[in-house]
Amino acid sequence: MKTCNSCAPFSSKNTDKKRRAENGKVKNRVTAFINDKHLNLLKEYCDITVTGWTKTGVKFNEEEMIEALKDADILLVGYEKVSEYVIKNLQKLKLIGCTRGNPINVDSKFAKSCRIPVIYTPARNANSAAEYTMGIILSEVRHIARVFYSLKTGIIGYFPG
Repeated sequence: MKTCNSCAPFSSKNTDKKRRAENGKVKNRVTAFINDKHLNLLKEYCDITVTGWTKTGVKFNEEEMIEALKDADILLVGYEKVSEYVIKNLQKLKLIGCTRGNPINVDSKFAKSCRIPVIYTPARNANSAAEYTMGIILSEVRHIARVFYSLKTGIIGYFPG
């Protein structure tokens, strides 16, 4: 098992060459939703296995994650928790990609101490958040929610504005 002090040399270049010699591709395990177009692009460069939440709709617990991802070079995760325990037990892991705007489900500090980069997608939902905000503003200005409530309950009220 990796420990914090010995994470840097956990995988030698010779091991990497042997592993890639099998099919010329790094092993990428995906538990996050990625559309088929982008998944096919990844398949050109990586040996892809889709598993976990994306496949079953159920998040892995730590033990299931370790078992399913034990040979992964790269992990693309959405909702599963990637804890220190998981990182320590994924001996071949070299990169963690998180499809969230903030990788709150990944122990980024421990990964960094092991020299495993954690990449994520800041502002990935910025457009959706802006659209939602504009919708709420329009709803408030036009009294849409209040009128809907009045129609639904039969209680007619006065709406200044």
